[in-house]
Amino acid sequence: MKKNIIFFIILVIILLLFSTSFAQDIVDISDIPEEEINIKKQKDHDIQNILYSEFKHIEYFHFIYVHTLGSAEEIGLKRDYLTKYAKLRFKNNFAYIDYIEDDNSKNYHTFPEEEQKKIGRLFIKVWTVGDSYPIAYHVSCVAGSCLVPSYWVYSYLGYESKESIYDSIKKIINESIEELATVFFTVRGEI
Repeated sequence: MKKNIIFFIILVIILLLFSTSFAQDIVDISDIPEEEINIKKQKDHDIQNILYSEFKHIEYFHFIYVHTLGSAEEIGLKRDYLTKYAKLRFKNNFAYIDYIEDDNSKNYHTFPEEEQKKIGRLFIKVWTVGDSYPIAYHVSCVAGSCLVPSYWVYSYLGYESKESIYDSIKKIINESIEELATVFFTVRGEI
């Protein structure tokens, strides 16, 4: 219990540091010329295309899984249900990309590299500490191909009460998959 309290204190300190270090002033973009805004948008788009270019090769996903750590199962965050929820959110956001659950895909490392590039993966880790308020959590969503399984990462830190953590984790999974879909289809030129 003492380790959990120390971990929670460290987690809160890290959250406070990140929240203050990333705070930005509000900028009135009406003063910025439209050409500069378009140049910035193009640079952002070019950076995304470079960072996530592997998404262009993915033809289908075969691995979507939520793994729970810490006290998650004890407080009602069941990995099987969250995995089903993640697959549903995937289906809603990736309407034209298939999800194929195949026992042969477990040996994807034996596939030729060109085939491994075509197979997408989405792994979500939900880690909680504590069983009563405040329950600290870390949710990490990692996507990629079988060849490069982790070239897109989206993480969350926070804390919740036992009564509201379930809805918060589902909301984070939903937001993560929506963000992944936006990047995925933007890089492929479909948005």
